[in-house]
Amino acid sequence: PLLVVAVFIKYVAVLALPLAIVALWRRQPSGRQRAGWIVTSALLSLLVAGIALAPFYDPRATWSSLTAQGGIFLTSPAAVALSYLRDSLGGASATTLVTTVGTSLMAVFLLVQLALLWYRPDRFPRALFETMFVFLLIAAWNFRVWYLIWLVAPAALLPIGWPAWRTIAWTAGGLAGYVLFIWVWHWWDADFPTVQAIGVLILTGPAIVVTIIELVQLRRSRRGVVKMPIEARTLREGTR
Repeated sequence: PLLVVAVFIKYVAVLALPLAIVALWRRQPSGRQRAGWIVTSALLSLLVAGIALAPFYDPRATWSSLTAQGGIFLTSPAAVALSYLRDSLGGASATTLVTTVGTSLMAVFLLVQLALLWYRPDRFPRALFETMFVFLLIAAWNFRVWYLIWLVAPAALLPIGWPAWRTIAWTAGGLAGYVLFIWVWHWWDADFPTVQAIGVLILTGPAIVVTIIELVQLRRSRRGVVKMPIEARTLREGTR
């Protein structure tokens, strides 16, 4: 129920909602318990939302804010892509292309995480982390360094490992970005698209590098798992 309220407060929480629904659905041992869980969650969500938001909630204002935020492209990979595509495609076409590609990739990634959760509902914290990571990287048109709190929260639920290192790398890059935007740009006579492109590279580069290293290590470890049974079978056949 509190997650539903969080969606009303900050729209990015909507990414966690389908993940939580699938994980909790799969953890219910029987159909009767699933039905009870749905009814209880729905009633509690309505109750909490009514108590917390009814005196202040303005649906039209929320939708207007969401629409306005969706039209801002700033200090994000999408903003850099848009700045370079705008001249060749035009503003409207470039915006449509960038948002369509980003939204489509985000939707595909979310579906993959939902499929993985269906078979392993216990990996919900990791699925939430990966979903937030990809959202901030490819589907957050307007990026601010403090948005990384959305990544820090699920990372804190996981054991120390690659998610923690990726989060640390991104937050370090985020802090380093202030050096460019606050001090260097003051002395450097460069246009905003150039500064933004370099700034986004500083912001996201460390996290992307750590992610690539993680993927390489994961690939190597999987190769080792595959080779071990083959080598064991060869050894057994050789001793016969």
